[in-house]
Amino acid sequence: MANKYVVYTVITGGFDAVKQPDVIDPRFDYILFTDSVTSTKLGVWSVREIGYDCKNLRQKSRYPKIHPELSLSGYEASLYIDGNISITSQFVYDRCIELAREGVEWAGIKHRRDCVYDEMNAIIGLGWVHDYEVLDWYRFLRSEGFPDHEGLFENNIIFRLHSQTVGKIDDIWWWTIEKRKVKRDQFSLMYAIWKTPGVKKSFFLAENENAWYNAGHFDCGNHQPHKRVLVKSLWEKMRDRYVRMFYWHGGWEVFYTHWFDKLLKYPFPHLAMHLWTAWIAVRYDHKTLFNRSKSRLARS
Repeated sequence: MANKYVVYTVITGGFDAVKQPDVIDPRFDYILFTDSVTSTKLGVWSVREIGYDCKNLRQKSRYPKIHPELSLSGYEASLYIDGNISITSQFVYDRCIELAREGVEWAGIKHRRDCVYDEMNAIIGLGWVHDYEVLDWYRFLRSEGFPDHEGLFENNIIFRLHSQTVGKIDDIWWWTIEKRKVKRDQFSLMYAIWKTPGVKKSFFLAENENAWYNAGHFDCGNHQPHKRVLVKSLWEKMRDRYVRMFYWHGGWEVFYTHWFDKLLKYPFPHLAMHLWTAWIAVRYDHKTLFNRSKSRLARS
């Protein structure tokens, strides 16, 4: 360790090609965590093993992302960037040091949504997660009293002071991934922050800026092609069409919130989900169901 500050990224399974920063600051070290170490140095990056054994590459990549205070012990502060992002402006480094001097413990990029529940709706609708996978976490958040519109960060760029408070956030965040099996880290970060009162947080960029546009401080490439859109079963397709048919009046981001809230009224919401799906199969034949859904979407 040569400096107090570090920029780091994580790449597993060849998911992204290693990108070099366009602008380098001698006050920062640069560390790449990967599951396939072939050299100790790749350009500016010092290469390290992830140090967490897991067959699930996505979960494996999240260990150093979520735990810099463990994986990068000795540093005062860190800046995490996704593997498809490179730094193109000196502002990024100056901003890190400014935040550290102000005692800001956590800074991220403001998401265009401000609600975890809305984000769940959108991601299910895009087909990136299965509805039944999200239901358990949704039920947990409601049982905890986690509020709507608590805010939301994009998790592609994260500044952190390696404080005890941040360590508590990261521990809770990791618990949601490892023990609660939350599929996407955006679903649970705000819960971890909410459960850790007193954290001093801020936005890394202006509220109307993000890494993709407006700011000009980062270059974001597309992730390597991958099977992000899941193959849905026939039953899940029918549930999806059911929600679109009966909850379209509230807009895209209330589909599953309304439906999940109805399911949570039953003692066994997963069983209720299956029974509702069976009811759809009996009540509507596939052709009629599809045509009604298509008609509603066309009118929107």
